[in-house]
Amino acid sequence: ALFLGYARVLSGAAAGVLLRAAGLPAAAAVAVRRSALVVAADGPLSGTVVSARVTPEQIRLVVDVDGIGELDAVARLDTHPAAGDRVAVAVDSSRLASTPGRG
Repeated sequence: ALFLGYARVLSGAAAGVLLRAAGLPAAAAVAVRRSALVVAADGPLSGTVVSARVTPEQIRLVVDVDGIGELDAVARLDTHPAAGDRVAVAVDSSRLASTPGRG
């Protein structure tokens, strides 16, 4: 999954929670690209930052999202999330893709 640009593959209830947050119909499985979750002031999901890594373009986070588990997320460089911070996250539905052969 990492080779194809996906960080986590969710199925079942966790995939349903993520898809509902993105405003998409529920599906049996979804591949979550590395930056499908973005830190947002009023995102429908929330969680705790586990780790943060700064790149030239953005801050890459691992967030323990309530009700789903640890997922990758991104934040803009003008924010400063750190491990232990609570953040709101939104789903960028353009970065979700159905997993082939699952369903």
